[in-house]
Amino acid sequence: DTTTIPAGNYHYENVALSSSATLMIEGNTNIYVSSQIYITGTAKIVTGPNVKLYIRGNADFGGQGIINSSGVPSNLQIYGLGSGTTIKYAGGSDFYGAIYAPECNVSTGGNSSIFGAIVGNNVTLSGTGALHYDERLSENGPSQGFTIVYWQEN
Repeated sequence: DTTTIPAGNYHYENVALSSSATLMIEGNTNIYVSSQIYITGTAKIVTGPNVKLYIRGNADFGGQGIINSSGVPSNLQIYGLGSGTTIKYAGGSDFYGAIYAPECNVSTGGNSSIFGAIVGNNVTLSGTGALHYDERLSENGPSQGFTIVYWQEN
C-alpha cells in the first residue's frame, strides 16, 4: 500500500505505518504531527526535497525508516516540539537529514547510519551505525547559529 501526500501544509494527530506500507511525501511539504509517528515492519516514509516534520509527541522510526530520495541532509528536517518528546530512529535505511529537538531525548539504534545532524537534550547513539555530520547544515540547516559546547562519550 502506497499513499502520497502532495506538496502543502498538513496536520495529523497520528501517523502509523506497518507491514509494507509506504508513505510518499512530495517536496515542499510541512507536516505537523500532534501525537505520534510509529513505523514498524518493512514500512517506510519516502520524502522529496524540502520536507519538514514537526512532532509534538513521540516518534519511533522503525521499519525501513525515512528515505530522503535526494540524499541531501538539508532537504529533510525533523523538529521535536516540547519537552517530554522522544525521537527514536532504528530504521533499516540510512537517515539523511537533520533532527532538531533541543528539549527532547533522541536515540538511534540498529545498523543504520545518520548523515546530517542531531540536536537533542540527550542524544544516545547505539548499534553499529555511525553519525556523519554534514557541515553544510551549519550554514542552512535548522541548527544554524548553534555551537557545540559540551560533548561526552560513554
